[in-house]
Amino acid sequence: MPLFKVKLDEIATHDMLRKPFVPVMLTEVDDFIVNMVAIEGVDEQARVHPDHDELFIGYKGKATIMIDGKPVPLGEGDTVVVKKGQAHAARAESRAIVLSIKDVRLLLKEKS
Repeated sequence: MPLFKVKLDEIATHDMLRKPFVPVMLTEVDDFIVNMVAIEGVDEQARVHPDHDELFIGYKGKATIMIDGKPVPLGEGDTVVVKKGQAHAARAESRAIVLSIKDVRLLLKEKS
């Protein structure tokens, strides 16, 4: 099986990550997808995943994950878990890069 390697610094500065709040899928691990997303400004659309948790990892900069209306700071190296059923959205005063890990079934539901 070939080795699959992702260089996070290269993707974090790539044009495909230019638009905020549009995730770029990095890879799949079993039933999970790993995305990288730029956070800049306020994401007005809160999301709720009724059946699955989502993990956020701060990679570059500082963001805030709003969980059920409460701000949770996310800095470089920090992790935040949004439990199933919790409404969440993100915001950042200046550009931040965040990794998100979630069940691949969420991706399928979001596309349908």
